[in-house]
Amino acid sequence: MKWFQQNRWLGTFLILFGICVLFTGFLFYWTRGKWSDARQAFDKAAAERSRLQRLDPFPSDANYQKLKVILENYSAALDKLKAELKKEAVSETPLAPNEFQSRLRQAVIATLNRAHANNVKLPDKFELGFDEFTTAMPKTAVSPLLGQELSQIQMLINILVDAKVDSVTSLRRSPLLEERGASPVLAATPAPGRKGSPARGAKPVEPSATPPESAKSLE
Repeated sequence: MKWFQQNRWLGTFLILFGICVLFTGFLFYWTRGKWSDARQAFDKAAAERSRLQRLDPFPSDANYQKLKVILENYSAALDKLKAELKKEAVSETPLAPNEFQSRLRQAVIATLNRAHANNVKLPDKFELGFDEFTTAMPKTAVSPLLGQELSQIQMLINILVDAKVDSVTSLRRSPLLEERGASPVLAATPAPGRKGSPARGAKPVEPSATPPESAKSLE
């Protein structure tokens, strides 16, 4: 007691420190108990989830009817989406190579004017991804497909321009398979009237040295 009176500050500090240690120990014990309970609940839920994942749906008529309704709704939604996409798709129309070039120039000019009106910056020498066809005409068979693709790309660019984006940095178009189509390799056929050469390693047939047998005369 005399020591506490002589060292009042240190004694008070030790008492408070002891109280804090006891309180911390109590909190640790209480938190550990809560954590243990939560851990047990989690393990139980995880085990139940794993068990349910390994089970097969119960084959009842009610579940079958529910699944049938879900499949019918999915099929109807899919058909509706296909119909909407078909409406938005650009139809393929016959188009000559020179007509495609003319349409490309008109589309580029219209896109540039539209971008200028909406303050949208486009790349230099912007040709809607058809740079190679500004100086060379496409093949006749590919022109309708390119015209269809040109309409689709122009539609997408118009959507961006009307949204007033800051700029379009680049536009890359993958060539169609028909553009890279290679001509079929023709099999080599022998020229007419040319005799076939003997097989390699085989000797040519030599003519017989004996004259053919003469016909017998009737006596």
